[in-house]
Amino acid sequence: YHRHAGSGHQNKRGNRSDPRAANRYLTNLWARVRSRLADYGIQYYGVRVVEPHHDGCPHWHLLIYADDIKTVEETAQRYALEEDGDEPGARQHRCTCERIDPARGTGAGYIAKYISKSIDGYRLDEDMHGQPATDSAARVTAWSRIWGIRQFQFFGAGTVGIYRELRRVRNRRVDDPYSVLWQSADSASYCGVMQSMSDRIFRLHREPWVDEETGECDSPYNAYGELKALPIRGVICDRDEGESYPPLYTRLSEWSISQILREEPQRDADSGAPWTCVNNCTLVVPPSINPGPGMLAHGPPPN
Repeated sequence: YHRHAGSGHQNKRGNRSDPRAANRYLTNLWARVRSRLADYGIQYYGVRVVEPHHDGCPHWHLLIYADDIKTVEETAQRYALEEDGDEPGARQHRCTCERIDPARGTGAGYIAKYISKSIDGYRLDEDMHGQPATDSAARVTAWSRIWGIRQFQFFGAGTVGIYRELRRVRNRRVDDPYSVLWQSADSASYCGVMQSMSDRIFRLHREPWVDEETGECDSPYNAYGELKALPIRGVICDRDEGESYPPLYTRLSEWSISQILREEPQRDADSGAPWTCVNNCTLVVPPSINPGPGMLAHGPPPN
């Protein structure tokens, strides 16, 4: 998958794949590893970071904690060598595993370096080529956006959806069993939310939207005739007897996007008009122009 060798010369064995295709290969490879680990019943969690090589080909760094790390290593190495596993250097470099040495630091410290290299270069002076880390980080960010590559992903550490829903609750009284959970989320403590969820079973609460005029449920199909998932309305906690507590609703309004054309700019916060930094605040329609759908009309500059 490399277009060029480290020396800069073209890789004659390369398959001419672009970075997006190479990352798709790694994604599918990791999916197969996860599927096999699920068959084995192995519990694991961690985080992965994606970085580009010198020629733009992506590679992954994974920090993994598992109850059987040896099987995780063997499974990853076996699947990594299934394609062209006999090419020179494959067994040495295709998939390398290293145990965290507490004497050298923690797993969080190890992965923080790679995260910093891919965001802003914080606390790093130079990259491996001697260039400023801040400049390299900007190039890595541009690379990920151009090729649509997700740079960071946590896995196996529990759902983040409940944490995000609880963060929506503001200026409301929250009763048990959600109060402790909400207090942790409101103080931006994801760890506290995970710890509070260890004693009870919390899950996202979904129910169909109801048309206020007709009282009917919203259509379960989208514009393409596909069945839609029920929208998230809040968080719910299960009781020991198989029943559930009343849900904590986190989404109390239904929002829609609409285009509003007005004769003069308005700054009335109660008008319900959308307010963005693009065109809504300066949209002026001359009387002689009738803009069609999606057309923007701007008035003359002030005198």
